[in-house]
Amino acid sequence: MSKVIEIAAVTLGGLSLFAVCFLGFAVLSGTPLHQVALVGHLFEPPELGMPLTTEGPRETQERSEPRPENDVISSSLGVMGTWNLPSPYTQDELRGLTDELKGKLTVLEMREQHLDEREQQLQEEADTIAERFESLERLRADLEAFQRELELRELEVIRDEKTTRDQATAQWRDVALILVDLDEDVAGQRLVEYPPEQAAAILRAMTPDQASTVLNAVDPARWKDYVDAYTKLRDGK
Repeated sequence: MSKVIEIAAVTLGGLSLFAVCFLGFAVLSGTPLHQVALVGHLFEPPELGMPLTTEGPRETQERSEPRPENDVISSSLGVMGTWNLPSPYTQDELRGLTDELKGKLTVLEMREQHLDEREQQLQEEADTIAERFESLERLRADLEAFQRELELRELEVIRDEKTTRDQATAQWRDVALILVDLDEDVAGQRLVEYPPEQAAAILRAMTPDQASTVLNAVDPARWKDYVDAYTKLRDGK
């Protein structure tokens, strides 16, 4: 606050000194006050009939003649140009302010550079994330397509297996129809020509009574193997 008062006082004093000097130079130049530029309207012209100047040497009379307004202003400003108002800051204070401003500018430039680098880094990270997301989307699409392909293959395998089982069942059913028309001993001999697993499928196509009759006609040495195979297939083991 004291610095502001000091500046205001210096400014007011300078303006006052300027006004006094300006009027003083105007009076010394011999120009009547009411003809002085800028401030002449503040003074009343002398009454008519009163000599503006007294008789004297020619040089005095020539000097008392009114000078052009521009000459008065130019001479006044020329003299006032050599007078300077005192600075409100000392040289050390100005140097300190300059250094402080330079320091702040340097800090701002460094911060701006850091922000630019950070912005570039964030942009690069965003681009990397976008590329990874696109890669994941492509991978997900490939996995979904592969899963659909596996499901189709599984359906085909199930269908083929069912077809194979149906064909085998039909085949063993035909054999079973032939065996039940034969004599029991002959049917038992024909049955053991098949492995126990296939013989169990043939017996499975018969009724339980028919299967028991044919099994009883099987050679006792091999009877157990055929009974076990038939029992497992019947029980779904």
